[in-house]
Amino acid sequence: SDPFGLMAGQMTSLKNLVERLDKAAKDGNVKVVVLTYDGMSVGLGQLEELRKAIQRVQAAGKRVHVYAEGMSTLSYGLLCAGNRLSVAPQSALWLTGFYAESLYVKDLLDKLGIGADFMHMGAYKSAAEMFTNAAPSEAAKENLNWLLDGWYGSLVDMIARSRGKTPEQVRELIDHGPYMAEKALEKGLIDAVETRDQFLARV
Repeated sequence: SDPFGLMAGQMTSLKNLVERLDKAAKDGNVKVVVLTYDGMSVGLGQLEELRKAIQRVQAAGKRVHVYAEGMSTLSYGLLCAGNRLSVAPQSALWLTGFYAESLYVKDLLDKLGIGADFMHMGAYKSAAEMFTNAAPSEAAKENLNWLLDGWYGSLVDMIARSRGKTPEQVRELIDHGPYMAEKALEKGLIDAVETRDQFLARV
């Protein structure tokens, strides 16, 4: 979203992007869909919704060609759904998995003489911990690891299906990331290394 109009109309909402892909899937005049990627912030839910829209285009008998200047773990999970994935020379594929950070300010509050007063009910109710603890409780760590493991498993499965690899092979690739473009090509993570002009000329 671009609520303040700062991007001069260059931003596209998730809803509009999905609608455009579905329109392309149904349009008999459209033979190929081309996606060029410069950067996008998506969550896992949005990623899955966009992947399904790309798959509907493919189910309609149309190919999806993708070009990217570089990708993060999440954007790769989306873009590898295309039939052919090209990246720019000297770009990087930051296939590194997930991590999370939490802010804990109890020590700061102690220095300021401020005492946080919250009612805590239940081991997994950790919302107030950032004010009452200097580090996450075991229950909070368990919850966060459970969430990250679920995201990671979903992403690994998506990449494995899209790139014709086993989940074990994908985990191994993530463990050894990131990759420069040529190395990503060698590992079978992408299909071509080419400039945008070369990509467009080939399409």
